[in-house]
Amino acid sequence: MATRPGSDRPPRPNSRNDFHIAILCALTLEADAIDAVFDFHWDDDGLSFDKTPGDPNAYVTGVIGRHNVVLAHMPGMGVASAASVASACKTSFPNISLGLVVGICGVVPGSEEDE
Repeated sequence: MATRPGSDRPPRPNSRNDFHIAILCALTLEADAIDAVFDFHWDDDGLSFDKTPGDPNAYVTGVIGRHNVVLAHMPGMGVASAASVASACKTSFPNISLGLVVGICGVVPGSEEDE
């Protein structure tokens, strides 16, 4: 995928330590929407950044604007799934300082009455 016209793509990260933003999505539809926002995919540019042994998450790495971003696919919805994915993501990408859960808000606590 080519970069968008006028974008200022950051240099290719040297390692997983160079990613500071993570986006977590529970549903494939949500992850596909975020994936479409990426200006560039590092995974298409040669070697992938992989993950630590034992990390069950699936990741996509790339650029949104001037930021290197990792997209994590959650195995399901809910607080427990989000916490598990975030924990493993932080292990594989230790310098994540901003994590966003993007989607239908399946991890927002509340009651059925609030829905």
